[in-house]
Parts: sequence; C-alpha cells; structure tokens
Amino acid sequence: MTYNPDSIHEEAMTDTPARIFGQLSIDVWRCILVKGQGKVPATGAEGERSSIVVTMVMTPIDPSKPIVTREPITWTTEWRSHTRPSIEALAPTLAKIKGLREGQFSVLKELDGAFVSADLVPRSDNKPGETWTAFQFVEVFPDEASCRRGAQATATTSPEEVTSRAVDPERAALAAFLPPLWAQAQRENPFAPVAKFMETIEANPLLVGKFVVSSPEVQALIAREGDDIPF
Repeated sequence: MTYNPDSIHEEAMTDTPARIFGQLSIDVWRCILVKGQGKVPATGAEGERSSIVVTMVMTPIDPSKPIVTREPITWTTEWRSHTRPSIEALAPTLAKIKGLREGQFSVLKELDGAFVSADLVPRSDNKPGETWTAFQFVEVFPDEASCRRGAQATATTSPEEVTSRAVDPERAALAAFLPPLWAQAQRENPFAPVAKFMETIEANPLLVGKFVVSSPEVQALIAREGDDIPF
C-alpha cells in the first residue's frame, strides 16, 4: 500500500515500524498545562508556570511510512528516561560529523534537520494495558544517502546474518582495512571525518555494500577512545 498523507483511512491502517530511518526536525517551546486543553503555548505573563516541550517530527526516508511525532515535556519520564539519554549518546558521532568540539555545542540544536534512526520503545511509566511509546535514538548519519544505506542494511539483514558476521572470516579480513582508512579520513578531513570515512569506503570496491555507517565495525572505530578530532 502506498501511503497517502491526505488519507486518514490509510494512515489508520499503516503500521508504524519499530525502527525509523529519516530526517528529524526539532522545535523547543514553552507551554502551560490547561485542564481540558493540554499543552498551550506560554504567554510569558508574570507568575505563569511554564514547562519546556520538545516537539520531534521524524519524516521517514521511505515515503510509504507515516510521519511520526512525539512532543514530551522535559520533566516527564518519556523525556528523562528514554529520549534525552539516547540523544546525549549521539554527541560524539555528531561532533565528528559536523566538525564540532564535543561538550561545546547543543546536541539537541544540532540534531535539528539531521538524518537519524530511532526506535519506538514502550514507555516505562505505562500503566497496565497502555502502549505509549517514546523515541529512543540509535544513530545519526552524515547525510541522507548514508541513512538510506543504513535502512536498507537493516531491512535486508536477518538475525542469523548478524550472528554469522561475527564468525565470517572474509568479513573479518576486510574489516582489517577499516582502521587505516579511518586514520586517513581523520587526517584528510579532521572536521568531518565520518563523512570522509564513508566516502572512502564507498569508493573501495572490496568494501562498498559490506560496511555502512551502522556496521558494528565502523561504529567501534568512530567511538574508540582517543580518536577524537584533533585541534
């Protein structure tokens, strides 16, 4: 079925995937809670007790999938236990993608417009019978093309294939080429080494299609202590 955003009937019959790959938009705003109305934009009036809302909209790269929105208030379990920690975990990779010094930028602000993957996980504060979900972000990608490759790799990889990778001697041999390519990417583009790394992999006929930004071998190199961007 082709998703038609104008058809509420089709949307009602479309399952939301457990993991979403797409572009994230973020809007942070203040609200007041009004009985019977829910979140209402704050006016800034004296004595007004406001809360901060983070509106996150995921537009899937697959147009057949529905857009997913969550807008938790920052004091809720949804934000503090699920979404915020997963956003903070993306900081090292985001710093390398954007050429920023870790700890000296707003991760939330820089994620606006980024291509990411996220799981929809059950909220820990659900009561019996409730099925509310929260965003739990998994990866941030250098660009749309990398995000698409990550989505394709996830869609075509079975649990058995994931297990077999660990004992695949050919893959292990090819993975040995990755560390020097990562070091080369850091030297050639110290302000955006992840993008350069993936570009180098895609230009290598032995590696292209076998290793994407979400591959554990690639993620291990990006996250390795001591591989921070030199300044």
